[in-house]
Amino acid sequence: MSTSTPSPAALSPPTTVRRRRYYAQLWFWVLVALVAGIIVGLVAPGFGENLRFLADSFIQLIKVVAPPIVFCTIVIGVASIGNMLKAGRLAATALGYFLAMTVVALSLGLVVVNVIRPGSDFPTQVADPSALQTAQADVTEATGKTGILGFIQDELLPKSLFGPFVENDMLRVIVLAILFAIAASMLATPLRMRVVAAVELMSKVVFGVIRILMLLAPIAAFGGMAYTVSQFGGKTLANLGLLMVAFWLTCFFFVFVVLGAVCAWSGFSIFKFLRMIKDELLIIVGTSTSEPQSVDR
Repeated sequence: MSTSTPSPAALSPPTTVRRRRYYAQLWFWVLVALVAGIIVGLVAPGFGENLRFLADSFIQLIKVVAPPIVFCTIVIGVASIGNMLKAGRLAATALGYFLAMTVVALSLGLVVVNVIRPGSDFPTQVADPSALQTAQADVTEATGKTGILGFIQDELLPKSLFGPFVENDMLRVIVLAILFAIAASMLATPLRMRVVAAVELMSKVVFGVIRILMLLAPIAAFGGMAYTVSQFGGKTLANLGLLMVAFWLTCFFFVFVVLGAVCAWSGFSIFKFLRMIKDELLIIVGTSTSEPQSVDR
């Protein structure tokens, strides 16, 4: 009687993926830092007012790495195709999608904020009057520019090669990335693949920087919340809570209605996509920034 020898794979024990405990994950410590910031702002407001630099420094560092992430992601996605016609079609679709979703998101946000009015009872004191004056000047300047040609010249076309990265102008970064990717697609296949490999290597370095910066997210959340409560008092927590309710209502509508329709049209489920990025979403909740986590996934 012949006996069959089991394969090594059958003899080896099944491998199980052990998830990290909640206290070992970044989002947990971000939420702990938010609670600690509220306590410090209420108990020691004088000390809490000096902690704004923690949040400002974190946001400033995140803004530095956001444009390179977008640039590398678009270049890799478009230039990897190799077909000039398909690359151009994908680039035009990406730019059109960005503009269309931006208009929809801004319009939805304006509707929600004017209906709920989360800041109607907020203290009239302005922490930085110069910031309000700057915002008013920007609005006045923007309202004076009309027409599609003015938009293309003033807002869409880059004015220099590195200017969009320095100014953190994401729309111009996208245009630069599309031009770079199309130019790379015109190269011979060996040269094109070398360009794509170089950009992929650069993106790995940038994502390494992001992983380092995200370790500072709890400190930034602590400083930002401590400053807010210290500056405006504990009563502002109700206004901030209402603002968060308005924010999340807007996000839920945008994700499940707008993006849900886009996903259905593209042939995949929004719920499967959300399950895939659920860990990243928890970090976004705490840090209030989506660039590092969503693009990395």
